[in-house]
Amino acid sequence: MRPHSPKRNLRISENFEIEESSVKAGYNAVVGYAWWVEYKRDGLNELLQHVGIKGVALPFLGAVENHNTPRAADRAGGEKYSKYAFLLNCLLPRAIPFIHSGFELGETTPVNTGLDFSSSDLKRLNGKPLPLFDLAGFDWNRDTSVLPFTKRALEIYREYSEVLRNPARESFVLLKSNHPDVFAFIRKNNTESLLYLLNRDWENVHDCQISLHRYLGEDQKEIRNLLSGFYGDTKYSVKDRVFHCCLGAGEMLLLTW
Repeated sequence: MRPHSPKRNLRISENFEIEESSVKAGYNAVVGYAWWVEYKRDGLNELLQHVGIKGVALPFLGAVENHNTPRAADRAGGEKYSKYAFLLNCLLPRAIPFIHSGFELGETTPVNTGLDFSSSDLKRLNGKPLPLFDLAGFDWNRDTSVLPFTKRALEIYREYSEVLRNPARESFVLLKSNHPDVFAFIRKNNTESLLYLLNRDWENVHDCQISLHRYLGEDQKEIRNLLSGFYGDTKYSVKDRVFHCCLGAGEMLLLTW
């Protein structure tokens, strides 16, 4: 049985670390710390190194936000950040995609101010009603792209479950990019590969060139984009097993072959 199969009852520890100690204590999942680091350049890099390359002892919640943190759509990048982080959390090894109610609507009002709020945030929110203690409602008429994108990300998670739920370290490959704000990694098995590309710079377009010599067949001339309709074209050409494109500010691609 897969480590986070929906048929298995989860015993989740409210532990922000992802450590063997939680396994020894009888838990089979933890909250984890993705929500705390993936909006930062260095934090995202560390998360990929830890979860992807080093590997973790047990599954964790792929949570972009929770009831004690700032809303994802209220962080730098707004809804662009919400979307890239949610898809990222669907792709990470041993991550359990997690939706905190209101995230899918692009909600910006926090439920509580317990974790990771700046002093300016706390000053801005001081005296305002918070849904953890006060009556509140979501704006269901909000014009948001987060909801349809969230649905698409979960469709991809289900469609490529054999790749994405594989906890083996060799199923994750962190790739080098030509800019510190451009991140790229592959999830793969013996038959399918997914390439995630992200420009987390909210202001600038960046050229992206990724060598796929070790992962792409010589006869492969095109790769398909699973995010067409949201970002990029339906298909991209590949020359000499090198992928080249321009990523707009906060833009991402998810390519497959």
